[in-house]
Amino acid sequence: TALKLYEVVENAIKRKKEECELVHGRQGIVGKRQKKEIGMHAIRAGSIVGEHSVLFAGLDEDICLRHRAQSRDTFAKGALKCAEFIYQKNPGFWQKK
Repeated sequence: TALKLYEVVENAIKRKKEECELVHGRQGIVGKRQKKEIGMHAIRAGSIVGEHSVLFAGLDEDICLRHRAQSRDTFAKGALKCAEFIYQKNPGFWQKK
């Protein structure tokens, strides 16, 4: 999910792939990001089973989009729906429309 969100952001800012750089974490890095950097962080803590946020931060303001799963049941239900959709289909790439 995090990588898909990165792809969406990368496409939305209308830059070529070579003009974007995925950067994990900020340890030892101070100051503002370089223009081509898109930051990504992974946090595993407490009872968090799935949370993804996209933060668009500017000078004195930010916008945050977040998806939070409270239970792994959500992912299991999605996997079952996928199995039902793909069952007995011919090999290949499938996308539900």
